[in-house]
Amino acid sequence: MKILLLEDDFKLSSEIKVFLQGKLFDCDTVYDGNLFLRQFTNMAYDLFILDINVPGVNGLEVCSLIRQSNKVTPIIMLTAFGQIEDKVEAFNKGADDYLVKPFHFDELYIRINSLMRRNQHPQQSDEIITVDDLQINV
Repeated sequence: MKILLLEDDFKLSSEIKVFLQGKLFDCDTVYDGNLFLRQFTNMAYDLFILDINVPGVNGLEVCSLIRQSNKVTPIIMLTAFGQIEDKVEAFNKGADDYLVKPFHFDELYIRINSLMRRNQHPQQSDEIITVDDLQINV
């Protein structure tokens, strides 16, 4: 699984990358929202992790821009902003999860796994398509 991380704290970014690689994830890191958007358009990723307060385009706007063209790839906000207003705004912009710094790496890991499980097993639909005597339960 390939992850793109937006985090401007170089030490934390490096620690997250090493942790995720230890869990057998492939993780690319960028420190700037503009760089993130360039990387996002050039490569396919399975999950995005976004800090909010970064140089260039902030993480909330990055989240919104991702959702304009990609509705399904999970997004985790990983930020020091812990107020309910910050969380509401992030979810309204398209985030799937929100984790406040400081955080435990194991919690980040279980949240990634949870989102990936949900992404692999989309919710069942009750839609039935009927053509003549053939019925297909979508």
